[in-house]
Formats: sequence, structure tokens, C-alpha cells
Amino acid sequence: MAVETYFLEEVLDRLSSFGEISSKFMFGGAGIFVSGKMFAKISSSSVLSFKADDQNRTIFIDAGMIQPGKMPYFETTAEQMENEDAFLSVARLARDAALRGKVQK
Repeated sequence: MAVETYFLEEVLDRLSSFGEISSKFMFGGAGIFVSGKMFAKISSSSVLSFKADDQNRTIFIDAGMIQPGKMPYFETTAEQMENEDAFLSVARLARDAALRGKVQK
């Protein structure tokens, strides 16, 4: 199964206020980048996850987000997907985490 293109386009549109955002298809899903750094990913089953680090991980957990694997990404909740303010709040935290981290190659 591959990421639904319409879902990727919707997410990119919702993140457009962040400036230059790009995406790349990878492993049946897609990575979403800001300034060359991945801050979000969409799984092959079209589940959006945001990047966590030591500064935002507790906030994500308290918001009910789960980390499905070992990668530092937490899945968005239904509430975050439906509420624009909640969506942009966790997206900003993930963007900031990515910008604090190392450059993706």
C-alpha cells in the first residue's frame, strides 16, 4: 500500500504557513521536510507522524500521541487532524525539533 497522494497534498497545504516545505516519497510513504530536515512522515497506510526530541516528547505523549516504532516520530491523533490549531501546534513542535537536529542526508 502506498501513501494516498490526496492526503499528502492536504497535509502539505495545511503546513504551507511554514514556508518552503518539500516532500519525498520513500518506502511506500512520504517524508516532509523544512530546510532540508525531515519533521514529519506519512506512512504507507496514510498515517501522519511528527518528529519528537527531548524537548517535545512529553508534550506529544501528554497529547495522546503514540510512538509506533523505534523512530522518533509520534502519530497524530484524530483531534489534531480535525482541529487546525492543535494540528499546527504539534507541527510547529516537530519542525522546531527537526531544526534543532542534524541535517538529513
